[in-house]
Amino acid sequence: MVRHIAIGLTIVFLSSAAAHAQTPAAPPATGPLTLERIHSPLTIAAEYKVTAIDGDVGHMAGVRGGRLVDDFLFIGAAVYWLPEGRNRAELTYGGAVVGWTSSPRRRIRFGGDGLIGVGSAQLATDFTLLPRNVESRHSGRTVVITAPDGTRTITALLRDDFFVFEPQANVDARLTDHVSVDVSAGYRVVALDDALRHRLDGVTGSLAVRFTF
Repeated sequence: MVRHIAIGLTIVFLSSAAAHAQTPAAPPATGPLTLERIHSPLTIAAEYKVTAIDGDVGHMAGVRGGRLVDDFLFIGAAVYWLPEGRNRAELTYGGAVVGWTSSPRRRIRFGGDGLIGVGSAQLATDFTLLPRNVESRHSGRTVVITAPDGTRTITALLRDDFFVFEPQANVDARLTDHVSVDVSAGYRVVALDDALRHRLDGVTGSLAVRFTF
C-alpha cells in the first residue's frame, strides 16, 4: 500500500514539474508607470458683441474666462454690458458658460458654447394717453367735456430682470501659443421678462481676443 502511494506521489510530482517547465516565463517589466497631467490652461478673453436689441443694433462689451480642460472642454463664466444704448437703453447679463473646441493641434479650430444666467435691462417705451374726459354738473345734469389737448404719447423707461440662454458657434484662429482670435455667431433667448416681453431676444455676433496661460 505504501509502495503504491509513493509511486502515485512520484507521478504527480513529475507531472507538475513537466507542466511548470512548459509554462512560459512572465515578460520582463518595461519600466515604471508614468502619469501625465491633463493640460487645462486658463483662458481670458475680451469680447466685442453686436446684437439686436428691441429692433435696433446694440454694441456690447464683454469679458469671459475659465479653464479649457484637456484643451477640449471649456468651463467658465462671462458677463456682457451695453456701454451706451439708444434712448437711454441699458442691458447687462452674464452667467456660466460651457463649451467645446476641436483638436488643439490645429491652427484653425471650430466649436460651440452656451451661456445660461441672469440679467437686467431698461428700454424706452411709448404710452398713448387717450383724450381726458371731465365730468361737470350743471343745472342738475351731468355734462361730459373733452379736454382740448386730445390724444398724446409719452415715453417712459421700463426696467426688467430676466433669465437668459445664449448658444453660439465659434471659429478660433490661433496666432501664437498664447493668443487667439475668436469669431462667434449665436442667438440670445430671454425668459421671465414680464415688462419688456421678449424685446431683448436677438441675433448676436462677436469678435474676441483670447489669452491662454
